[in-house]
Order: sequence, then C-alpha cells, then structure tokens
Amino acid sequence: MIRVLLVDDDPAVLEVTEIFLERSGDILAETTLSAADALSRLKDDGDLFEVIISDYAMPEMDGISFLKEVRSLGLELPFILFTGKSREEVVIEALNSGADYYLQKGGDPKVLFAELTHQVRQAADREMGRREDLIERELALQLSGATSLSAALKLCIDAAMDVSETDCGTIYLLDKGTGSFVLRYSTGFSPEFLEEISERRRSPGTSLIARAKRPIYIRYQEKDLPLQDAREREGLRGMAVVPIHHEGDVVGYYSVGTHSSDEVPRPRRSGLEKIAAMTGNAIVRLRAEEDLRRSEEELRAIFEAAEVAFVITDATDPDPKVLEFSPGAEKIFGRRRQEMVGETVSRLHLPEDVALFPDVHRQMREGSRGFSGFTTLVRKNGERFPALFSTYPLFDESGRMRAALGVSMDITDQKLAEEALKESEERLKLAVEGGNLGVWDWNLATGEEAFSDKWGEILGYSVEELKTSLGIWDRLVHPDDHGRVKQSLRDHLDGLTPYCETEHRMRSKDGRWVWVLGRGKVVSWDERGRPARMTGVIQEMGEGGVDQEAPGELLSRRGDRG
Repeated sequence: MIRVLLVDDDPAVLEVTEIFLERSGDILAETTLSAADALSRLKDDGDLFEVIISDYAMPEMDGISFLKEVRSLGLELPFILFTGKSREEVVIEALNSGADYYLQKGGDPKVLFAELTHQVRQAADREMGRREDLIERELALQLSGATSLSAALKLCIDAAMDVSETDCGTIYLLDKGTGSFVLRYSTGFSPEFLEEISERRRSPGTSLIARAKRPIYIRYQEKDLPLQDAREREGLRGMAVVPIHHEGDVVGYYSVGTHSSDEVPRPRRSGLEKIAAMTGNAIVRLRAEEDLRRSEEELRAIFEAAEVAFVITDATDPDPKVLEFSPGAEKIFGRRRQEMVGETVSRLHLPEDVALFPDVHRQMREGSRGFSGFTTLVRKNGERFPALFSTYPLFDESGRMRAALGVSMDITDQKLAEEALKESEERLKLAVEGGNLGVWDWNLATGEEAFSDKWGEILGYSVEELKTSLGIWDRLVHPDDHGRVKQSLRDHLDGLTPYCETEHRMRSKDGRWVWVLGRGKVVSWDERGRPARMTGVIQEMGEGGVDQEAPGELLSRRGDRG
C-alpha cells in the first residue's frame, strides 16, 4: 500500500483527489488543509508516508516554502506539486527546490487523476528503491560486524519487514543432524501459530519449504495451500517465504507476513531475495565462528581440568620458552604457571633429553609429529618420575611452525602397579613350582581347556598332546570317582560352595591311576551372572605307593574334603 500525504487548502479538491487516488486500491491518502499541520505530522513520523502531494497557492505557507521545510527536516520523500498555477517561474523554482513532479490542475478529471496516480506510483517506486538501498546497505554493514547468530537473524527479519512493508516474520535454520528446519527467531506471530507451522517443518518429508528452491509468495485469495486454516486463524492475508542459500544449498529460510495487505507487493520482492543472500553468507560465517568458539571452550576446559600436563612452548632453539602452563602441569611438576611462563622448558627435562630438542624441532618443522613415548621428567623438588610424553607442532596460517605442544602424563602409579604385579606373578610362579602344582583353565562358554606343563608332567602328557586333546580332563577321571567329582563341580557352579575341591584318581599316559588333589574356583561370570571361566590346580598326592591305596582308606586318613 502506497501511503500519500495530500495537502491542499480547498476541502473539495482534497475530497475529490482522495477518492480518485484510493479508487486504484493500492494507494491510501491522508489529507490536511495546511502545510503547517502537514509539517507537524512529518516531524512526528516522517517514515509514515511514501509520497507528498501539495497545492502551490495556500495561505500562510505556499507549496514551495512547504517543500523547502520538508527538505530541511532531512526528508527525501517524493514531492509532487499539484497546482492550478502554470507560470514557468513557479515550475522552475519547484524543480530547483527539490520537487520530483509538477502537475497542473484542470482539464479532463479522468485524464488528470490517471496521470496523478501514475506519478504517485512512479514516485513511490523511486522512494521504495531508495529506502531498500539504505536498508540493504545498513544490513550489510551490521551483518559484517555481527558476532552473534541470534542478533544477525533478528537484523535479517527487521530489514525484511521494513523492505516488504509487512508486520511479522520468522526465520528457520536447517539442522543438518535431523534434516529438519528449526525456529530460531520470530516476531509478530502468536505462539499457537508458531507451534502449528513448526510441527510441520520438523518433518522434512511433509514440508513444502524443505523442497522449495525459490521464494513462495502467498496471496489472500489462494485457499488451497498447506496451513491455510492456520493462516486464517492468525489473520494473515499475504506472506512471503524466502529460502536462504549458501553455495547452492538451502541453509534456512525466512518468512514475512502482513495482516493488512492481500499480498506482499511485487516491487518489494527483489529486496527480500537480496536480504536472503546477505543473510546466508552471515549465517555460515557466524555458525563457523560459533563452532570455533565452542571448540575453543571445550579445549580450554580440557586444558584446565585434565589430570595431564599441557605445556606450550615457542619454536626457538635450542631451549624453547614456555608460553602456556596448564593447571595439570602445575600439579604434576609442582610449579606455578606464573613462575614457568617465559622461562625455558629445559628445567622440566633431563639434560640428555634437552640435547635432543633441536632434532625434535627440526622433525616437527618438516611435518613430523615429534617425540612420543616413555621418558623421565623432573619435578620442582628435583624428584624424577616416569612419564608418557608427546610433542605436537602448532603451525600458523602460512604453514610455519610457531609453537609446540608438550603433553605429559605422570605414570608413577602405573609403574608401581606394574612392578607389584610382576612381583606377585613371580611369587605365584615360585609357589606353583615349589608346590609341584599343575595349573588348569576352563572356558565354560566355549569348552576350551588350557593346562600348564606341570599338569601334563604329573600325568605323563606333553604340552602338544594336551593342546590337541579336547575334554581330556573328563576322560581321565576314574569311573568310580567321576560322579563324586561332577557333583562337587555342580555344587560350586550353583554357588553352594566357595570352591570345588576333591581327591580323585586320574589315569596317566602309561595307564597308572594317579591320586591327585584338585581344587578350582569360578573367576568370571557373563552379563547374566552365569559362570564363564574357572581356573584351578592339581597336586599329586604322596610318593611311591600312595596312588595304590584304596579311595576309602585315603579319604579316612586325610578326611574327605570333596
């Protein structure tokens, strides 16, 4: 709608002019009988009008004086001098004072007002073009300095509403993870309407917008489009939905709507598309910056919270200086950041390792990772400790190594645990060997069995024979002892006994029956709590003729522990 301020001291002329202008349907006239009242309205809100039409001969202030006052207010609104005066000097003075058009009253009213309507439209298009240029330049300037994505999206919608003379707007961005459009900013819409349209756009398969590559302009007369009922309940008459592209891909879209016009004016649509192009570039830039900030925040959190030493040094040889010293480094080395930044890093290393720094730096400058492995580092109190240490080159934009990151992990506890485990294993080995014990291991899920050399030695079998003989234990137990051994095993697997222990006979390779003491225990269970692995030992009982004794005599003498 083109809004016109009509100024004339003749009420009849005002009435007739207003009727003819508004008959076109796209012009809305506001009238006043004096230039002074018109100036008052313009001072209150100069952006309310697109065109001024003024008579020349008026009391107190003529049309040219009124024009000069308008320009002195800094208003560049198109000005049409509509007057009965036809003197050449008046026309020249009006144009020299900044009038855009001059039209003489009189003649055929239809022709006269058709020409006036044409001039109004031309003037409005010029003014809107000028305003669009200002809005677009201002938006480009604001987006270039924007540091927040949410602020940039608001700028986009505000500019789009100004350009299209609409009163509400939303902007949705594509979530690459789900493929749906997510509402990021809105103004002028009810929560109920937003929820209804957002629900549809959360499902890319049903959303027209998800498939659209070009703007969609919706007129009030179009009743068969999706969400028409929702738009009518909202009182919307015209809408524009504009996709936001970046490098050929749709990264989002924005929509603007009007409650007063049947459609978004056609001359305004190119401005909406220009705004979408500017917004697409800003969205990609700001998202990348947000991702970078988030990444830096996460790295900073790791840097400050990790129980690992991060030390950043410069790239100078032969002894780099510390640029950054993490809280983890303070804890591990016993040195404060304040005392380390600016000092050489060599105080954290052994002299023989410091001698390797130039070579390591050379490797990193050539693209190698640097050093990675076990080393010995030095605390402030002089204590040496084992560490897992790695260095990484840090390059600037030109590809030149600007610094190095050293990552250290104190493995003192691990080393002590390894030594304790090694000592325990050695004690166990001595106990097994000293106790003449044969060790066995049984995977209950697969049925696999494993036996130590001593286990085979007790029964006269080689290691290779044991590896190739599945189920050998079950086959070697004496038939008279088999049931008792099986029952003891079942009781333990059912959780009735803390371990399985029996004295029983087993057949050696040469056919003899050898009495053994067997003892085993479940050592692991599956996710359902069932026994998964069992391990234990056998020990040959006695020397010489012990294996010839009857089972009952042996049990009564030793006591039946099975």
